[in-house]
Amino acid sequence: MKNFSLTPRLLFVLGALFIAALTRFIPHPPNFTAIGGIALFAGACIPNKWLSLLLPITVMLITDAVIGFHDTLGAVYLSFSLITMIGWLMRDRQNILGFVGTSITASILFFVITNSAVWLAGFWSSVPIGYPKSIDGLILALNAGIPFFTNTLISQFAYGILFFGAFHFAKTWKPSLSKI
Repeated sequence: MKNFSLTPRLLFVLGALFIAALTRFIPHPPNFTAIGGIALFAGACIPNKWLSLLLPITVMLITDAVIGFHDTLGAVYLSFSLITMIGWLMRDRQNILGFVGTSITASILFFVITNSAVWLAGFWSSVPIGYPKSIDGLILALNAGIPFFTNTLISQFAYGILFFGAFHFAKTWKPSLSKI
């Protein structure tokens, strides 16, 4: 494992992670926080892959300890870990097309995994979830999540533009941010 230090790049990312954490505490529409955007950004900009996975999940754990945990958090954490890994695809070439493609992919991935988890929760939950334990039930769960998908997609783009855009402009003022 490579050693890492508090480089200007890592300090920038830590500041962005702090902002992402704050978005979970301010009033917001459902599924409209910066965690998806920061997960993609961390994957693309933190050179150490393990650290890029650890930081967004740590933000989630800390904020969930305050907000509260729920039955499908495993699916949420898995989704954000996979979104971070999608960010790894952008490490060598960050451009608008790559950002758009990975943001759409990340939003779809989060939607499918988390809404499928709500359906699956009915298989082991003692509390009836309300979705039949069949393919029809899965389709119902996915359909019920569609209104939340819009917020997920918009927040993925909005916060992604904020983090990647701020990082791009910061690199023009402080070229050492470009150094890994």
